[in-house]
Amino acid sequence: MGNRVLAGVLVLALVSAGGVGVGTVGGATDRSGEHARTAESGSDAGRAAEPIAGNLGRQGTDCNYTTTFGAAERSVVSVSAENESYGWGGSGWVYSVENGTAYVVTNWHVTHNATDVDVQFGEQGWRNATVVGSDLWTDLAVVAVENPPSTARALPVVESSPRRGQSVALVGTPFRNDWEASITRGIVSGEDRLVTVEALPGLNVTWADMIQTDAAANPGNSGGPLLNCEGAVLGVLNSGWGFTNAGVNFAISARVVREVVPALVANGSYPHSSLGADVANVGPDIAEANDLPVSTGVMVTAVEPGGPSDGKLREAPAFHLTEYVPYDGDVVLAVDGTRISDREDLLSYLLLETRPNETVSLTVLRNGENRTVEVTLGERPAIPPRPTENATVTNQTTTPDRTTAPNGTTAPSETTTVRERERTATPS
Repeated sequence: MGNRVLAGVLVLALVSAGGVGVGTVGGATDRSGEHARTAESGSDAGRAAEPIAGNLGRQGTDCNYTTTFGAAERSVVSVSAENESYGWGGSGWVYSVENGTAYVVTNWHVTHNATDVDVQFGEQGWRNATVVGSDLWTDLAVVAVENPPSTARALPVVESSPRRGQSVALVGTPFRNDWEASITRGIVSGEDRLVTVEALPGLNVTWADMIQTDAAANPGNSGGPLLNCEGAVLGVLNSGWGFTNAGVNFAISARVVREVVPALVANGSYPHSSLGADVANVGPDIAEANDLPVSTGVMVTAVEPGGPSDGKLREAPAFHLTEYVPYDGDVVLAVDGTRISDREDLLSYLLLETRPNETVSLTVLRNGENRTVEVTLGERPAIPPRPTENATVTNQTTTPDRTTAPNGTTAPSETTTVRERERTATPS
């Protein structure tokens, strides 16, 4: 293998926390937390083993972590990647073993730009791996290993959503495979988070339906499984950038894994829906500035010219005169009858419940009245073009800067402070 050096990536992460809305809005129902397509996904190639029996949501500190680690150690692997310039490492876990091939889940950012990928199963020797699928928008990737050791076992993936306070364990190989078979413990600190990072130079990407945990992680843990007490996968660790010292890390939820990974195994990619609009949470400031009768939902702050929502949704034409908040845009309250309380709800719904070219029914508040708007969704590019100088990213495509207040001052941008960032738009 030769010597490799760890490639460090400095990335700033932004989290917008918020739970699933409750109640109804104009007949809208809440998001159930279980994806309607799960049964379909389960029949696809590369499906993981069925969740093991028992209490998958055990609470408190009653985990036997020795037993948890024992259930996972034959399934968690080290991942080493390199190209002509440098090498780096991460973790992964066996999703399925079929016809002499092990399909290993890791992160998109672990395999991106790699020309050579190798996998090590425990104390077994390194084996060459092939990237069979990867997805920027969820930070998931699958590599295939031919003739894996006979001890390799697939980890089960839970079907239920995690609960705050639930005991968890993180297994992986921190510090670029220097410390193999490492386990740390923690709890589920939050769920259904949005995490925004600079995934590529000049390109911010928002990952939806993320699990927040305080389980310790370090470079090299990326791609490792976040496990419940019984050793079943709750999520896939992918980021702690900017938060590690604060004891905050994030994992891609099992719901997303069950949806995306079978497609990566079967087709090499996963099609993502695009609404073609930027949105911002409707909080007290936006509600007051716009004299809204609601303080939840998302306001449309920009519409992609020629995109799916062009001519369908009304964007905020300006920022309010006295506050840097969007003014007079449509407020999306529900999609297909499912209540949308915030950006987390909207992005998770688009990710888990829709496909490109499907038509969705949006309940929007416009001019003080609820109305229904039909939008046929587009598809996000696998890797979008980077923004040019003096431009902002709208729905991952480059458009002129449009965040200017009526008095000529510049509204907050993605390069300003965290408090200001909370007021900026999230592409959908």
